[in-house]
Amino acid sequence: MTHHSQNFRLSRGFHPRVERLEERCNPDGSFGAWSAPVNLGAVINTSSSDQHPAISKDGLSLYISSDRPGGFGGLDIWVSHRAKVDSPWEAPVNLGPVINTTIDDRVPTFSRDGHWMFFGSINRPGGFGATDIWASYRQDVHDDFAWETPVNLGANVNTSTDEDGATFFQDDETGINTLYFTSLNRAGYPGTDWDIYASVQNLDGTFGPAVPVTPLNLPGGPTDARDTRTAIRKDGREMFITTNRSGGQGLIDLWVSTRATTSDQWSTPVNLGPTVNSSANDGAPAISSDGQTLYFYSNRSGGSGGNDLYMTSREKIPGGSPDGGTQAAVLLKGGRVEDGRKTAKLVLSTEFFIAPGSTVVPAGQLTFVATESEVGASARVVELPPDLQQTTVATVLLDTGLVLHADEVVPNNSFAEGWLLGLPGAN
Repeated sequence: MTHHSQNFRLSRGFHPRVERLEERCNPDGSFGAWSAPVNLGAVINTSSSDQHPAISKDGLSLYISSDRPGGFGGLDIWVSHRAKVDSPWEAPVNLGPVINTTIDDRVPTFSRDGHWMFFGSINRPGGFGATDIWASYRQDVHDDFAWETPVNLGANVNTSTDEDGATFFQDDETGINTLYFTSLNRAGYPGTDWDIYASVQNLDGTFGPAVPVTPLNLPGGPTDARDTRTAIRKDGREMFITTNRSGGQGLIDLWVSTRATTSDQWSTPVNLGPTVNSSANDGAPAISSDGQTLYFYSNRSGGSGGNDLYMTSREKIPGGSPDGGTQAAVLLKGGRVEDGRKTAKLVLSTEFFIAPGSTVVPAGQLTFVATESEVGASARVVELPPDLQQTTVATVLLDTGLVLHADEVVPNNSFAEGWLLGLPGAN
């Protein structure tokens, strides 16, 4: 069914895991401490409430919710652009009446491919009541003003109470797409405030029944907490939430939960601490694609008035060593067996990661067989194996900036200074 349907659709299935080299150097998601937050400045922040950030995959579009003058009423969704990731943000522009209504339209977030935007809208015609979660499609992921008429996510997600704060996670390991969101006093759950739910996308693109994400919620009784807006790292192993549970630094704080794999349960959330959180409200996190920048709103002292947008950053910590640690090797599909050998074509462009060195693993464990013509002159291969027909181990050195487009990722042996690219040896 096309995106013009009144029913929301998103395809499911396996997505390639092709990562930047620096991400492969910390496969367990090791990062340093968060820096002191920085106010995004007067171009982004006003005396009105500027909140609910969402950052595009390329880091060049920042979406916000704001009730600043010039909107259609209440909170509207606006977008600011910058030319490069180190360029200043430009003045935000309203997304227009296709997305924004006369009440509140807020808390935007995106599918990873950038084609879909999810957001909350209050009493929008065609909804289930109060605040519902809606989704809008765009064909051109680089056009922030090409969003089409939103569609409601349906009765398994939305109810007569409030649903808001969507986070859409596409799991490369399992092919399962999950919508995380928050709901207020949802029937059948003991919480008396906002709680976090999850709905798995069906094969037809609709969403299944929502279930509470128990480890992320603190429901029921005098200790009940407001557990709201989430943000998930793209590998699905780190979740940031907004909550006012006890043990925080102020009113509403940013907390984080982790898990070893996407099949594991989320851990009990931990407060991000006084460097990030203040004695005021700090919430609505949005994590950059590389996991190194966290955007959020705060009404701490020193801002422009109301809620302001801030950012904090952290560095990646390289993992593994020549003596141990596990990494990932690239498995190229399309290989074929010829005379007992497996062959594959190596396709390169200039985007994802670099391979500055090579690692030799035990003979027969991984095999790469190629010909110079298959690789092509544009690949700028620094070195090819002396024997291109060997069936044990062959290593290929690539220039900085080259990209390997692969179909799968498979486990490799210990980390070293570079990467062996290959196929499993023929049986």
